[in-house]
Amino acid sequence: LGKFDEARQDLDRALSINPNNVEALYNKGTVLQAQGNIHTALECYSTVLGHNPNHSSACYNVAVLLADLGKTEQALTYLSSAIVAQPHFVAALLLRARLLLNSVRT
Repeated sequence: LGKFDEARQDLDRALSINPNNVEALYNKGTVLQAQGNIHTALECYSTVLGHNPNHSSACYNVAVLLADLGKTEQALTYLSSAIVAQPHFVAALLLRARLLLNSVRT
């Protein structure tokens, strides 16, 4: 098994013990995202945000995936949430600026 598969197995095991563990759900989302499982990653992040709507990293990762899917307005909403939760989140600020600039150009 590859490292991502091993990590996913451990995260699945942790979630079988505690299905509401936000850290395990978030990390499973990042593994799925890295493996290209966009929709399943979005489901994990949505569950994280259901437990903690101010989870800035989950908001950011949802925004990245939505931007990749061409859903700019939705991505901007999640980026704004990430920035409200963590005002110095540079990656979120940069992505929001890029998406805003791209929307002006089109």
